[in-house]
Amino acid sequence: MARRKLAISLFIITAYTGTVAFRMSMPAIAFYAKNVLEASMLGIGLLTSSFFIARGITAMIAGGLTDKLRSKMLVASTAGFLLNALVVQLYPAVANIYWLLLLRFVQGVLNGFAWVPIQALLGFITDKNIRGRIYSIYFILGALGALTGNLIYSALSSAPLTHILVISSIFFILSSIKIVFAKSMIGENVSIENQFEKRGQPSARHVVQTTILTIIPLILVVFSSNMFSSILKGDLIYVYLNMYLGLSKSIASLIIGFAGVIVLPVNYMISWIADKRSGKTALEISLAIGIVGGLLLSMRNPFLAVPGLILAMIGGSSIVPITRKLAVSIRSYGGTGIGIINTSGNIGSMTGSAIAGLVFDRLSSIYLGGELVLSMMLMVLPLFIAIILVTLMLEENY
Repeated sequence: MARRKLAISLFIITAYTGTVAFRMSMPAIAFYAKNVLEASMLGIGLLTSSFFIARGITAMIAGGLTDKLRSKMLVASTAGFLLNALVVQLYPAVANIYWLLLLRFVQGVLNGFAWVPIQALLGFITDKNIRGRIYSIYFILGALGALTGNLIYSALSSAPLTHILVISSIFFILSSIKIVFAKSMIGENVSIENQFEKRGQPSARHVVQTTILTIIPLILVVFSSNMFSSILKGDLIYVYLNMYLGLSKSIASLIIGFAGVIVLPVNYMISWIADKRSGKTALEISLAIGIVGGLLLSMRNPFLAVPGLILAMIGGSSIVPITRKLAVSIRSYGGTGIGIINTSGNIGSMTGSAIAGLVFDRLSSIYLGGELVLSMMLMVLPLFIAIILVTLMLEENY
């Protein structure tokens, strides 16, 4: 048990270092694309799309393999982080947006194999009664990693791109080392901790159907919500704050980083609701908060838009641990469930980011009363769709 706890701790810490590695490179590459390569907003949106479609393709494969190979798949995670360290060093050599898109696609492939086994195994070795909160802590460390990455970029925003990416590679390498140690802690044979009650004695609380069909409502919800969230966790949000709110590159990066930290206690409370009461209720709360945040973010007044950014991030990020907790509970297909949810989210992010980039290019000059970014308001529509799906399709015992 002590070795499993240590493995859980290593997985959680890896969420921090791996996110630092990726997130500090994101604004650097986004501004490199905009200012050096003179890419359009659509091109910058496609950076995120290419990443998520690649990660979506590999996520299901990685999830299915994790169900069969269990901890052996951590070899793929280790390789994914190490190869990421190499790939980020290639960005400064890129001379046009097409090669930039290719490199981001490769990173998406590597991230699918790096992260899905970690998330699945984290659920396998964690007690069911605290699984939602453990996932929440995992993603909280990821959010802290995003803050750290943005802080590092903010401090080095005037430095050469090569210097920033060297630090990114170092964090990728550190992440791979921790996964090697985690694998040694959990061994080869991984059993699923307290996932199911004894036959004939189902739990009175949070009974989850043991069939892969259970995941269908979650797929639709994750897809819809990630269409909007792709703006918040991709390249576009940096350029959006810079262009539409008039914030400097450094300030935009700082705001995004600190917003990611402010949302953490709220995320944990919503995960507590999912563990103790109902996943459906927790998802409804998350989506409602996201809708309010998205509408405020569409205002061109920073005093409204920045709180809106925080609320939108609360809504989007709270959905992640809840859906993972539910997906990993599917009998014999926990890894596949995690992979499918990741794939659904990645496809939603890919679609949303591409649509958002196109909409921003086409509608950037259209405002209502001069105070509203119409394109951002339109991107809130998927959240309305998601909350309707939760209300109609999810059962209360979720």
